[in-house]
Amino acid sequence: MTPSVCDVLLDRLRHAEGTLLLVGGESLSRELLERIRSRGYDAVNMYGPTETTIWSTSRRYGHADEIGETVSLGVPFPGEQVHILDGNMHPVPLGAIGELFIGGVGLARGYLNQPELTRQRFVGASGDGSRPRLYRTGDLVRLRADGELEFIGRNDFQVKIRGHRIEPGEIEAVLTAHPAVTTAVVLATTPPGRPAELVGYYIGAPDLDPAALTRHLRGLLPAYLVPAALVPLDSLPLTISGKLNRAALPAPDLVAGRTQTPPRSGLDEKVAALFARLLGHPEGSVGIDDDFFDLGGNSILSMKLAGLLGRELRLPVSLNDLLGTRTVRRLVDNLATAAGGGAPIPLVSTGPDPQLLSYAQERLWFIEQFEGGTTAYNLPLVLEVGELVDLG
Repeated sequence: MTPSVCDVLLDRLRHAEGTLLLVGGESLSRELLERIRSRGYDAVNMYGPTETTIWSTSRRYGHADEIGETVSLGVPFPGEQVHILDGNMHPVPLGAIGELFIGGVGLARGYLNQPELTRQRFVGASGDGSRPRLYRTGDLVRLRADGELEFIGRNDFQVKIRGHRIEPGEIEAVLTAHPAVTTAVVLATTPPGRPAELVGYYIGAPDLDPAALTRHLRGLLPAYLVPAALVPLDSLPLTISGKLNRAALPAPDLVAGRTQTPPRSGLDEKVAALFARLLGHPEGSVGIDDDFFDLGGNSILSMKLAGLLGRELRLPVSLNDLLGTRTVRRLVDNLATAAGGGAPIPLVSTGPDPQLLSYAQERLWFIEQFEGGTTAYNLPLVLEVGELVDLG
């Protein structure tokens, strides 16, 4: 059975001790493997796509076998061939991550009446005879020092967040390492008008607070790997074949469950409205103590927010101001303090349309705003001064 089905049925199984339980079709977690063995079963982790006639590798875990940090895919069956290759179809070094290609006696001829898909997935043999015809699985693995395969994730689940290429499986591994989490799935979503962001789904202890779990992740992962939302589930949705149905996972609600502090003034209300609009939240849903980045913000969106605050509210806000304050309350309080100290009056364009920067200018503006006080980065401006005013 698949791990997803096994997780549901394990406590209902009634078999003699020493029975072999074959698990495959999905990644087997260490936690589930330990549960299987605690019930008196020996477990066999089976791996292989349909295109190589179901099973290609296996690893049996008896009661005395050490599991290690991750569950192994084991070694190939007799007659099966496995190759770990990079993007140029070259073998990767021992311990390096690459895509798994499988050949041998179980290899299919291709897909019936689908020649293009066959060409994409069934790759030809190397000219020197060192590599036979292979099926590219799309699975990322590495060969461990003990000669066994370790599953890393899917290359078609790989996502790009804030310029970083991310393997969701690595985040899932950190989530499931938490003692109160049994199962976790991480995927990327793209809300309307916003960049892609990570969302984590997990099954864990009933008293595990998603906010506490987020703080736990922040202590272990860089900011771009921490999901914008964590959604607790009682169970994972499955397809009719018993595999995870990613399309049926519920949409995250970044607003639900938060206690919102109401605005103290009209300026609080306007800044909070900009937060909500930029982050795609309902109007009035952002409180003045809500963290911009906890709501799904990032450095790119903070640049847009600085522009909106300057253009619509005439507030002289730098990128560092936003990175340092993060909430409506602290941002407005800092602006009031700066105004009392004689902050410079910002130049405001009076043209009918906003003058857009080029990509190169946006980059220079970002660096200048981030570093502050430098003369190394300059943006060309054309100013028409209508009247000089003595500010003294």
